[in-house]
Amino acid sequence: MRLDKFLGESTDLSRSDARKVLKSGEITVNGEVVTKGTHVVQEGDVVCWDDEPLALIGLRYIMLNKPAGYECSLKNSAYPSVMMLIDVDKRERLHTVGRLDVDTTGLNF
Repeated sequence: MRLDKFLGESTDLSRSDARKVLKSGEITVNGEVVTKGTHVVQEGDVVCWDDEPLALIGLRYIMLNKPAGYECSLKNSAYPSVMMLIDVDKRERLHTVGRLDVDTTGLNF
């Protein structure tokens, strides 16, 4: 995986912000400063930002007991989204599997 993509997926940085951090010399891979986003990160490499190790966030599955009044869609509507009930980083990368109507309660993934 390219280093700029790794930084985008392991932090809250956008890829353009990741490139700025890389140019500043704050990122090391296996103890060596790397300034190019095109550098390929291999499995087992240790990537650090200001000497703090970074790790990719793997797949996560969240089960939610959906209350009435929330919708499963991410589209803007008159009802709040179930995503507002979840306290996680990178919420924009989550999506629901299945759908319950706004007035329905129950288990949702």
